[in-house]
Amino acid sequence: VVERSGHTISHVTAPLAGVVTQVYASRGEAVSPDQRLFELRLIDEDVVSAQASLLRTVEELDVIGREIARLEEVTRQGSVPRKEMLERQYEKQKQEAMLRAQKQALLLHGLSQQQVDEIVSSHTLLRTFTILAPPAAWESNKGELVLQLQQLNVATGQSVAVGETLAVLADPSQLLIEGDAFEKDARQISRAAEQGWKVSAVLQDGSGKPEILRDLPILFVDGKVDPASRTFRFFVNLPNLVVRDVRQPEGPRYVDWRFKLG
Repeated sequence: VVERSGHTISHVTAPLAGVVTQVYASRGEAVSPDQRLFELRLIDEDVVSAQASLLRTVEELDVIGREIARLEEVTRQGSVPRKEMLERQYEKQKQEAMLRAQKQALLLHGLSQQQVDEIVSSHTLLRTFTILAPPAAWESNKGELVLQLQQLNVATGQSVAVGETLAVLADPSQLLIEGDAFEKDARQISRAAEQGWKVSAVLQDGSGKPEILRDLPILFVDGKVDPASRTFRFFVNLPNLVVRDVRQPEGPRYVDWRFKLG
C-alpha cells in the first residue's frame, strides 16, 4: 500500500519568519482543513517593513482626503485656484495606486486578504500569524475531510525561517496498491486497464482468514521495466476506511484507518 504522490502527504511550512508562540495540535491527531495548527510572532523584517509602508500610505491618504475636502469648499468660494485642487487629486490617485501595490505585496508574503484589510482598518501592524491546516485533496469515505498530523517538527519558543517545515500531514482517504508483474504479463495487464476490468486484492490478517477486496480499478501502469528484476509496477486504486474515530470533549481527535502505508 503506497501513497498518491503529491496528494497523500503534505508539508506545512512557515510562510513568514517568526517565533512559535502556540502549538495547537499534537502528533497523531486528526485535524480538519483550515484548523489552527500554529501561532507565530512575526519577526520577518520584510513583512514588518511592508506593513509599515502600507500604514504610512493609509495615513497619507487620510491627510490628502481631508485636504481635498477643505479645498473643495474654498475652491467653490474662489479663494483657491482650481489647479491646486487638481494637484491634490492627482496625488491621491498616485497614493491609491501605491496602496494597491503594497496590499498585493503583503498577499504575496503570505498574509490573507482579511489580515491586510484589518491592518488598513485598524491602523495597527499585524504582530502574530496563525497557520492553518491545508485543504485535503479529496473527501474521505465518511464525507468529511480528515488529515492526520504525522510529524511535528517545532515546539513553543522555537524560531523558524521562511519555508521551514513545521509539520507533515497525511490524507489517507485514498491510497494505492502497488503491484509487481513480469514483463511477459505487460500485455494482459495493459489490456485490463484499457478495458476497465476490475481486480481483486487478497489481504492476509492475523486470523489466517484472507480478506478479499473486489472491484478495484487499475489506475495506471508504470512505463518502465526494472532491469534487475525484469518486473514493472502497476497501481490499483484503494479507497480507505475509518475503523476508529475518538472525539474527546474539548480535546484532540484521533482517527484510525483500515489501510496504512507500507
